[in-house]
Amino acid sequence: MNQSHKDAIYSISQNYLNNCKPLLEILKVRTKGKYPKNCLNEIRAINDHVARCYRDRITTDEITKELGKAEGHLQRLTYDCYKQLIIYQVSDIRHTIKWFYSSSWPRIGGGELWRVYISKFKQARQAEKNAKYSESINPDIALGYYDFAYNSYQDILYIFKKYEWQIRLSAVLKFLERIKNGLFWLITTFVLAIISAILAGLGIFEI
Repeated sequence: MNQSHKDAIYSISQNYLNNCKPLLEILKVRTKGKYPKNCLNEIRAINDHVARCYRDRITTDEITKELGKAEGHLQRLTYDCYKQLIIYQVSDIRHTIKWFYSSSWPRIGGGELWRVYISKFKQARQAEKNAKYSESINPDIALGYYDFAYNSYQDILYIFKKYEWQIRLSAVLKFLERIKNGLFWLITTFVLAIISAILAGLGIFEI
């Protein structure tokens, strides 16, 4: 094994430690202590290809091929980490929208909540599309797009957290408004029914 191969193995290990490992730890928290199976498969594949480089009588070309395969699995591992994290982020965002959205959101924080949500969500969605398109063309560009999408969704979750009590209050007020409108409709219907009965009793509607 020559020095360039040793440098490549070191680069793979540093890439894993600096880029993949932090994402895996976030995933571990989200999955309650378990790494996603697809990510574990990629890690095993990386280790397997690197280990093959130390076989007896392996040629220089074979080492180069094994390291190329290891780098490919490392890229897919990073893709998988980002994709899984983004799934969780989007799920959290949609959960908040489903249960707490109200028409007062555009006014919360002087409009900051709404501006961040609308702009960042649109940007993140587009970055996801660009990332998937770039995966087979330019992995570095694809990873940049995935990182941008992840951070954009994270900005939305941060702004949700920043205005959490205002968001919850707006949902409560919306619920109370619905109750008020429902009671108004019920009372109005009841009063009209009584008036109709009285008028019918007086014979006003008789022909």
